[in-house]
Amino acid sequence: DFLSFAFLPCIAFGVFGLFPPGWEWFATVPIMASGYGFCQEKAKTDDAFVGFPSYWNIVLLYLFLFELNPWINLAVVGILAVMVFVPIHYIYPTRTQLFRGVTMITCTFWGVSLLVLSIWSNETWTPMLVWASLTFPVYYLILSVVHHTRVHRSISA
Repeated sequence: DFLSFAFLPCIAFGVFGLFPPGWEWFATVPIMASGYGFCQEKAKTDDAFVGFPSYWNIVLLYLFLFELNPWINLAVVGILAVMVFVPIHYIYPTRTQLFRGVTMITCTFWGVSLLVLSIWSNETWTPMLVWASLTFPVYYLILSVVHHTRVHRSISA
């Protein structure tokens, strides 16, 4: 998991020139943060990841597709690297029971969208599909906040 979700995507930040010139070294920051996260016994519960779950392959994909300013890319990666250490409960898509059916449907749409984008990346309609594919990551973040709130309420009660 570390190799495919963290190490290789972070190396690709530099290879694809997603950071400002001379800042390629910054790819080591999320690698180190993820290394820390992967080594923590409490980084995962039965139904959630605690701290940003090192989805660097997804971050890489969207930074590449949106062709943002390299400084914005650097800021996004830096913020998410810090979020590895913030104990927010991010849903585990296949294990979290809360809205599991909706999660699996939106995740399937997302996966099909990414497959289509990988095959037909230069069509006139691909920018619209890139934006539509954000449905799942946005849903994922919203559901993670809801799940995190529920976890903390049950702990407090």
